[in-house]
Amino acid sequence: MARRQDMKWSEQAVKESDYFTNIFHQNKEMNNGVWHHFKAFLIKHQDAYHTIAFICPNSPDSVIIVGTARSVNTVESLTGYDFFGFLDDGVEETIENEVEVGRWVR
Repeated sequence: MARRQDMKWSEQAVKESDYFTNIFHQNKEMNNGVWHHFKAFLIKHQDAYHTIAFICPNSPDSVIIVGTARSVNTVESLTGYDFFGFLDDGVEETIENEVEVGRWVR
């Protein structure tokens, strides 16, 4: 998640800030208190699936993204969602416990 005004260094970056992966619903009630938002990601790389999730606080302070990484199972248990239920259950349970930040953040 990145604010559009932080992307002024590149016209392409400004355009990419409008991608769905950088959008989160907001309203006044949500912004007036403490809240967190989450993202869950799934990739297939060399015939293997990998997942990671993030829970980020609503804070004016800078957040180091590595510190917000969680397993998908952790975020699913907090939200009640089943993000990747379309996967085979055996594969899903194995990969949803991953928290390999190095695969995602460079």
